[in-house]
Amino acid sequence: MKTQVAQPEIAHTHTTDLVTWIHLGYVLVFTFFAYSPALSAAFLNWDDVPYVVENPVIRQWSLLNIKRIFTEYTFGNYHPLTILSLSVDYALGKLNPQVYHCTNILLHLGNTALVFLLVRKLNPFSLTALICAILFGLHPIHVESVAWVAERKDVLYTFFYFWALFCYVRYTREQKTSLYVYTLVLFLLSILSKAMAVSLPLILLAIDYLLKRKIFSRTVLLEKVPFFLMALFFGLVAIWAQKASQSIVENDPWNFAERIVLASYAFVQYLMKLLCPLQLSAIYPYPEKSGQWIPLIYVTYVLAVLLVGGLVLYSVKFTRTYLFGFLFFTASVCMVLQLLPVGRFIMADRYTYIPSLGVFWIMAVCFQKIVSGFSSHRKFIIGLGFVYLALLAAGTYRQSTLWKDDLSLWNDAVQQYPDFSEAYNLRAHARIKHNDTVGAYADFDKCIVLDGANKAGYYGSRAGVKASVKDYVGALKDYSLAISFADSTKMYASSLYINRGAVYAELKNFSAAFTDFERAAHLPIVDPDFFLNRGILFLESEKYTEAIADLNQAIFREPNSKEAYYHRAEVYYLQEKVHLALMDCNQAIKIDAAYAKAYNLRGLLEAKIEQFQKALSTFSDAIEADPLLAEAYYNRAYLNQSLGLTETVCEDMKQAYKLGYRSEAAYMQQICPN
Repeated sequence: MKTQVAQPEIAHTHTTDLVTWIHLGYVLVFTFFAYSPALSAAFLNWDDVPYVVENPVIRQWSLLNIKRIFTEYTFGNYHPLTILSLSVDYALGKLNPQVYHCTNILLHLGNTALVFLLVRKLNPFSLTALICAILFGLHPIHVESVAWVAERKDVLYTFFYFWALFCYVRYTREQKTSLYVYTLVLFLLSILSKAMAVSLPLILLAIDYLLKRKIFSRTVLLEKVPFFLMALFFGLVAIWAQKASQSIVENDPWNFAERIVLASYAFVQYLMKLLCPLQLSAIYPYPEKSGQWIPLIYVTYVLAVLLVGGLVLYSVKFTRTYLFGFLFFTASVCMVLQLLPVGRFIMADRYTYIPSLGVFWIMAVCFQKIVSGFSSHRKFIIGLGFVYLALLAAGTYRQSTLWKDDLSLWNDAVQQYPDFSEAYNLRAHARIKHNDTVGAYADFDKCIVLDGANKAGYYGSRAGVKASVKDYVGALKDYSLAISFADSTKMYASSLYINRGAVYAELKNFSAAFTDFERAAHLPIVDPDFFLNRGILFLESEKYTEAIADLNQAIFREPNSKEAYYHRAEVYYLQEKVHLALMDCNQAIKIDAAYAKAYNLRGLLEAKIEQFQKALSTFSDAIEADPLLAEAYYNRAYLNQSLGLTETVCEDMKQAYKLGYRSEAAYMQQICPN
């Protein structure tokens, strides 16, 4: 028997005229303009590099990569459709950030349109739907989700999420099995884009409540079983993924009662920032403890949550509308209130992307009621509404400009939180990217002063910068300081010994290097790249048998390690085992189709077996993959010179020299005197 669905008490006649759709078009145009600064933004070191710039699985559509996308975690998450979408962008524009930003903005525009369609199905007033769409499209708190390439998962999972809700509302009215199936499939697509979609079954129940369906009837409950089972399964997958990447905080300094207080603080802060989006930031630090307890001022946020909840429950005497909006917000935000602590920050703007619609729903309904109830002041009230929207649009435009590069973003974070060490740490890494090592050192110094508990990490980071600019003495000093402060039970302690060993190797002090690797090997938790790094050390010290043994072990532990295959190919090359080296080079390229060093080595191997034309083509592939690989230019020039193809030899040699290749400077000068 079909369930009879009562219409919500707010039912009126739809105003389905052309003007409403034109207004929606204006909303989408204004939204695009507000986010337009993001189109010129660069990739950020903050997750964009591992997700896109250095992610080999997005660079080639192959069965191996598709299998990896659907069977492996990606940086503590399982979201295969998100990675597939980034792969499509790579196919369209390689590493042009504008392509990725354009896709994010288009998805946000699609989500804004879906908000309009969804709310229009739930509430027959077109104005309510239009206001929700405007608020969703233009609110500055959504900039993080849209302007940050790594947050593709946010805009993508939301697209399927809202579409699923739209199909579900239609299903409740039309009772077509096909619409139920569409809802279930779209939920699966959403959850494969981001695990936060597990909240959707709760939102379906909230919609049932709004539409006065009999929530506890057998039919309605059975409808939800597949959704809850899917949410449970993928929720567990998400937790396993977070644990595998060590993202879930161990030895949590906050007890459960304090976690409730912190969750209340985040809950209220999200509400406040949705109403008045001031002091938005890419990071929000946890409060400092007052002795052994959280500062008492934070307890007031628990009272605030209870007060808001009480007012909403009281409103049920008159309407279901406000409780629906409150349930929508609460059910979708509760997953990220840090009751299960993940990451380093108490809040994140991106966590409000879907939950915000619940608040916008309440704001839109309230605005419509105010306009209707104070008809004599209608123009003034609407004018204030336009001023509010203009301020939102201006805030979004400004916030989008902050996300143009790492330095702008972290300068803003430091300005807002001058006593938060992580803001300086992130800015230090941004300064490294901009070749400002002096500024990076200053920021690491500030971190060490502000956060004595994490001195090991900051000294280690500063040592890494010094090693990258060949200040090996300074790097050794900092690594030694880091080791002296390190907790030997943590994996990073093993990494510190390995990194110091690598510096010793650069100084040709192989005895000290191997000593550090031995120390790393005997710690409770060993760096997963231990065998790879020790294999490289054996290679550099010309201990080829030991190098092969370690690199074999590295490949056994991580079959998709392109670096392990590449370095094993180097060993085989030095051992004159050309065919084995070629096989490893090809495997490295299969894993990462843009692995320039592997192409360069393969070119050398092909030249060695006199496949000269193939070698020239492979050197060109290396240059295409990395135009800054000086050695590839030299190798192509040398081979062309040897074959008597001198037309481009000097051009390649000059480019190699310009990029810093000096190993054969005398020969280069002899061939190209000028």
